[in-house]
Amino acid sequence: MTAMLTDHGGPLPGWWVPTEQHPPIVTARLDHTGAADTGLAHGVAGPLAFLALAHSTGHTVAGQETAIRDAAGWLERWRVDDHGWPNHATGRELTDGATPTRHGRRDAWCYGVPGIARSLLHAARALNDDALADAARADLARLGTQHALWDAEGPTLCDGYAGVLRCATGVDSDVAELAAAGVTQSLDPERTFVVAHVEHGASHDNPGFLTGAAGVALTLSELAGLPARPVTTPWDALILIA
Repeated sequence: MTAMLTDHGGPLPGWWVPTEQHPPIVTARLDHTGAADTGLAHGVAGPLAFLALAHSTGHTVAGQETAIRDAAGWLERWRVDDHGWPNHATGRELTDGATPTRHGRRDAWCYGVPGIARSLLHAARALNDDALADAARADLARLGTQHALWDAEGPTLCDGYAGVLRCATGVDSDVAELAAAGVTQSLDPERTFVVAHVEHGASHDNPGFLTGAAGVALTLSELAGLPARPVTTPWDALILIA
């Protein structure tokens, strides 16, 4: 996955995808050179977190450490100053080495600093790389200073404050506190499930996990120290945060 592709006019990273293979809502925003995504939900930060978490618990295969190092290095390369990461780099930008000009969502679990920084922390632990860990923590800390500019929407895990809270927990207490406030301030007893998923300004009543009340309830339960009994696997392992 992390090997470079050379048969598309590259070299391009193994997670580059041609334009026509992206979802239609994304295709409309891409040029003909395709794109390599960055985020924890949709880009290379997701496989990176999975490989790093597996490595840290002793589940390894040949080439895994190299893949972790290469994917983490690629994310480090495509960080854009103090503005985090673009959602993707196009094939043209990958070939030319140009700085991406568009960002998309920057401050959520799915895309942006919270998820990517958490993924890089997993990689740093797997590689025993203190410099990488320091850089990832700095990314999260910087997020706290830019709270007024956050583009997280609503209380849910995906797109919203609950996802930021889970990514920041145990890493940056200031960011976690800001995100927790965003979650609790979104509670509305008049809504069907007390909270609503917000996407592109529209609200949706959803009982589900990533974009609904179940994920928010789990997040708030964790914040309150519940469940009281020990658990062998934290629930947010499902979204590669634990």
